[in-house]
Amino acid sequence: MASVAIPEYLRPNSSQFTYVFYPEGHKLFYEAQYPGHKLSPTIATKFFFELLNQPELKEIFNDVDVTHEPTKDSVREVLDMPKKDVIRIHLTRPNPDVFGGQKDKIKQRYLAMNVTSTTQEYKATPGETITPDDDLIAEANIAASNGSVKASGLDENGHRHTISTVNHPLLEEDTVDPNNESRDTKFLETSSTMKAELDQREQQAQNNA
Repeated sequence: MASVAIPEYLRPNSSQFTYVFYPEGHKLFYEAQYPGHKLSPTIATKFFFELLNQPELKEIFNDVDVTHEPTKDSVREVLDMPKKDVIRIHLTRPNPDVFGGQKDKIKQRYLAMNVTSTTQEYKATPGETITPDDDLIAEANIAASNGSVKASGLDENGHRHTISTVNHPLLEEDTVDPNNESRDTKFLETSSTMKAELDQREQQAQNNA
């Protein structure tokens, strides 16, 4: 019998959480909390990253990147920092079945160069703040769902501050009435609504790119 290596963070006291995967768009939604149990965005992202990057799968699909979808306003919050010294945009190659729009252009360019990801860093002129242009904003909006966007500088109180889309994971809170519906049914309804909203957000980002 082959041995199974269990990650340290999944050893005794593990819990069962529901998830649903939508192949179109490669979006996975997971149950983050129910009475007595909680799954943090950090642990969820790490779990699926390690699951999808097992040696057997990497031989077929190569490296698989996992990005936790950030909140709707996360990019704006990052780029609206009063004084931005540095903006760092990490962009991973979009999925193979992405066609049309800016994501497809990025995918084709990365494939042609044999590139899986890029990290673009913008540094402000000493004493000045970065003023994002339309191209940077468009790039940031795509990277939010395919990588990350981070800014470092000073907040409104003049304190040194760093903010990233990674620190603003999208979480949707909903309640279940056990007398009228099951937990699984409510989860599917909520995930379907979230997917529709994310698809709309992604389309807007594509149109503005």
